[in-house]
Amino acid sequence: NTETARLSHLVDPLPVIAAGVSGEFRVQSLDEFGNVYPTWCADVDEQGNLINAEHIKCQGCSASFDGTISAGAAVGAFVCVGNGLYDSSFSSSTAGVYDLFITEDDLQLQGSPFAATVVPAATAADHCIAVGAGLTAATAGEWASFKVTAYDRFDNARGVGGDVFNLDLVGDGVVDFNVQDNEDGTYDISYRVELAGEYALSVRIGTAAVPVGIPGIVTVSPAGVDAEKSTVEGSGLTNAVAGAPSYFTIIARDE
Repeated sequence: NTETARLSHLVDPLPVIAAGVSGEFRVQSLDEFGNVYPTWCADVDEQGNLINAEHIKCQGCSASFDGTISAGAAVGAFVCVGNGLYDSSFSSSTAGVYDLFITEDDLQLQGSPFAATVVPAATAADHCIAVGAGLTAATAGEWASFKVTAYDRFDNARGVGGDVFNLDLVGDGVVDFNVQDNEDGTYDISYRVELAGEYALSVRIGTAAVPVGIPGIVTVSPAGVDAEKSTVEGSGLTNAVAGAPSYFTIIARDE
């Protein structure tokens, strides 16, 4: 559409909004000389009788604004609030930058289309994704690891850091762990346990759990054999009879 010669404009720049939230904005209607029109707006019914604010019909709001926005987002109707001012809003559950076209009486508002920016919502623990060998297996005394990618409740990748992840590994051994925030929405989580066995794994943001697979069990295997920690026992170590077998047992242990 052709751009209008009127001086109508956005009152303020479009807000940057989070996914799932409505971003409100206001348009000022002006003629080509900068005069405000219309000048008033009353709450009346079809017969001109005053009614309550829940059933507003504006009188004197002669301008007609309309909005369209790129696929994946929505824009609301324009509502006259008086003095040539019109309110509307836009929203989307998908993060991105959208083109918002605003027309006045079928002519493009000056500056249209406008960039409507939607950023990811807050991280939702149950939408995060964890991958890596350390989710199921580890070796005693060695660091194991996996990676968590943060998403919001609409499955938008967060793309920024700042979340606090905690790890629980419940079993017989003492666990050390570390969380590396890569500041891009991904987190490298590593842990070490010295006692072999099975451990129940959970990863949380606050009290909300991150999916780590079913059943969420890590099997910690013994490390390689350490000769100094291994032991030998049995009568064959000290007594033997010529021509007859003697026996002893080697108990292999890791470090």
